[in-house]
Order: sequence, then structure tokens, then C-alpha cells
Amino acid sequence: MRGTRPADLLDRRHMLNVNLETLQRAMTEAVCDEPVGFVIDATDRCGLLLATHLLAAKDDISIGEAKGFLSRLTKEYREQGQYPTLVFAADWQFAETTLPKLSPTATANLKAARARLRAGQYLIIVVGCGGNTYAFTEINRPVPDGQHRASIPGGGR
Repeated sequence: MRGTRPADLLDRRHMLNVNLETLQRAMTEAVCDEPVGFVIDATDRCGLLLATHLLAAKDDISIGEAKGFLSRLTKEYREQGQYPTLVFAADWQFAETTLPKLSPTATANLKAARARLRAGQYLIIVVGCGGNTYAFTEINRPVPDGQHRASIPGGGR
């Protein structure tokens, strides 16, 4: 199975660790109620597809424009001996509609992740090395109408 070698998992954990602070800030500032954080290696096949769709949706640009931007970004990073890693926050709906197009297990994984969320936790998905890793983070975000997150429909399940 692709992406299941221990080295791949360690690489995804490394991607998360070095980008966690930036990701948490993006998730805190996200305008949606339940952000899902993404750390994406844009050189990975699925990572590039996901990054293209995220960028197009986030910046309201065409898929072609997003591909062009990511191509330039990848070239720039490679010239500097770095990997182009994108850090985004998106809403659950984006995750639920886009990820199943890239992974046959995404729907089940998202459902299982949502069921495991505790109050104050948010989902992170790291895409790279031929696979993905799901993780959780706790961030301090304002909750609508002063409610506790677990009392919001769909929250804290």
C-alpha cells in the first residue's frame, strides 16, 4: 500500500511538526465554524491535486491559474533545495467533497475523525509521501453565540 512505509509516516509527522504553528494560526483565523487544517506537499501527486483545488477555492481563481501558481512555486522552492509545502484551513464541506475524489478511504476516514473529535479539537490532514495522516489539534477559537463547541450541531462529536 502506498504511503504506509514507516519513513513516509515520519515524513508526514515532520511536515506537521514544522508547520503546526502556522497551521494553528490559519485555523484560528479561518472564517468557517469548523476549520479543517491541511499541510500539503505540493510535489506529491494527490497533494498537488488537493492544493490546486484548495488554492482555486480560497483565492476564487480557475484551476488553470492555481496550477500555474503551484508550478511556479514548486520551481522556486526546488531551486532553493526546499519542498513546496502549503498550509491551509478550509471548512468540513470542502474536505468532504474534495478528499473522496483523491482517496477511496477519505469518506470513512473523515467520518471516523469527526466521531473522535472532542470539544475544542479540530482536524488536521497532512498529505504527502504518497498518503495522508489525520491528526487533531486544540486551538482557542471563538464559538458562535458563546456556545460550547460540543453543543453546536456537528461539533465535538
